[in-house]
Amino acid sequence: YQRRVHGEVLTRRQGSMTLSATLLAVLIFVVAVTAQSLYDWQGQWTTSFSNGPAYFCVDNATGIVQGTYAQFGYVYGTVTGDGSSLSGQWWEAGLKYRYDSDPNTFFKDNGNFAIQLPTSTRFSGSYTYIDTTFGGSTWTGSKVNQYPPTVEQCWNSVVTNTSNTLAGTWLIDGSSYGGWDVCIGSDSHSFFSTYNFKKSSTTYYGYVAGDCYLGGTLCVGDWFEADHIWGGYMFRLVNDSMRVGTWWQGPTREWQWSRVVQTDYHQVETATRSTSKPSDSSCRRGQSLQFDPYTQTQDGNMTIW
Repeated sequence: YQRRVHGEVLTRRQGSMTLSATLLAVLIFVVAVTAQSLYDWQGQWTTSFSNGPAYFCVDNATGIVQGTYAQFGYVYGTVTGDGSSLSGQWWEAGLKYRYDSDPNTFFKDNGNFAIQLPTSTRFSGSYTYIDTTFGGSTWTGSKVNQYPPTVEQCWNSVVTNTSNTLAGTWLIDGSSYGGWDVCIGSDSHSFFSTYNFKKSSTTYYGYVAGDCYLGGTLCVGDWFEADHIWGGYMFRLVNDSMRVGTWWQGPTREWQWSRVVQTDYHQVETATRSTSKPSDSSCRRGQSLQFDPYTQTQDGNMTIW
């Protein structure tokens, strides 16, 4: 009798072990498929968003994808489901964009997107503007390669101190003196800043102001220098002491990928944090350079555009 009882217990244990092994195998398979799908997002892409390349970096632990396109756009999203769907937000350098159908109308150049991977080498989906009045369009892409992009290419932030923001004094890499003072407003959204540094044989002095997102780790705005020279700027905190930024000269609708190599027209630059909190007055030193590039003359033509 005891043997029969032991035999029954042993048989049940064997069945349980067999069932556990099966479940474990299924779980490993599901995880492997998801990991592979996440990995499929990584790399360089060509997209319908712009002529320039797009780069995506993936955090397999969180499913977060960060990336850039054409050196003037940044995306931040999360992979969901089986790993083939990605949705999130996008931003472009510069505060506003002129509406093609109405030259008197401007809107924030950011919004949302949702794309899917029907195969590992192409995606398709759509994007919309934050102001839904202006709709959106389709967004498609084809993979060029799956090599891990550099931090300068995809701006993947790995900030360990969650209280860190872009506020601070920054030293532009390659500059010989001076720096860039950045302050974030009491609303935790607006920012204002002044730069004054020398790089190669050129001295740069200007003012940048706009809006911040993602807890103050991504800031987007317009920059201004003497003689009504201006353009769009965007920068991202990629770790606790480093940021990456991109700037273009002039209105966004005039930016052309063919001119990306002209350093007086566009640059991607990195900077290292010097101090944590400059004074508001230091950040506003160059404010007198700021003007409204979106104002219009009486005949309806843009004063700067």
